[in-house]
Amino acid sequence: MAHITALQIPPIQTATVHTPNGATTQTLHPASIAFPGTGLPTINFNSVVCSNLTGQSFGCLIGRDVLEHFVLVYNGPFGAFTLAM
Repeated sequence: MAHITALQIPPIQTATVHTPNGATTQTLHPASIAFPGTGLPTINFNSVVCSNLTGQSFGCLIGRDVLEHFVLVYNGPFGAFTLAM
């Protein structure tokens, strides 16, 4: 996964984000999220918060702004999930 700065997408503004380590200023960028090969639609966003996820085993945190477009079923005992329209 490429970091947003490597993609050279300029920020459109900044926002204060509250984390367990305190408040920090993050950049906001236009973005979209796609689920190739699933039949789920691409979702476009006016802006998303850009946080450094270096060292993590994922490239994107999916929040309620994405999940509000879908039905999410999480099966904890099996560690499985279903995402549908």
